[in-house]
Amino acid sequence: YDKDIWSYYTERDSCTCLEDCLEVFFKPFKDKDSYYNFEINALGTVYDAFNLKRGAGSHRWAMWDCENLKVAVNIKGKINDPDIEDEYWQLEIGIPFSSLPTLEGKAPKEGDIWYFHLARYDYSIHLPGGVELSSTAPLNRADFHYYEEWIPLEFTK
Repeated sequence: YDKDIWSYYTERDSCTCLEDCLEVFFKPFKDKDSYYNFEINALGTVYDAFNLKRGAGSHRWAMWDCENLKVAVNIKGKINDPDIEDEYWQLEIGIPFSSLPTLEGKAPKEGDIWYFHLARYDYSIHLPGGVELSSTAPLNRADFHYYEEWIPLEFTK
């Protein structure tokens, strides 16, 4: 839910975290530093990154593009109009496992455990501080890239 939906970036790999966006993180291997970061704003603009090592230059990893990524956005309201109170925006994302370099074209197997996290940036004129960060992972600090506290995701049939 979002009373003030706004996003302006339309170019792939723009800094979408500076406006309303949802981030999806995956870390397929606990013993490796690499992980995937997908940020999608309310316009459906994609920032996708294959991070080889956290902290080693965040936007450097955005040169990778996830082939065949699918994104759909639904808005109930009027984006980028602060005079109209919006209701919500929804995001649907389809990430093809075959496009993730560390999987070498293979899908996860039953019993595989990845580490997963959804994060949200909500910038709004209706929020006391102007921004709200939310997370599915129980993070002890405001760092969405802190994968040590992401949620385990087990693949089943």
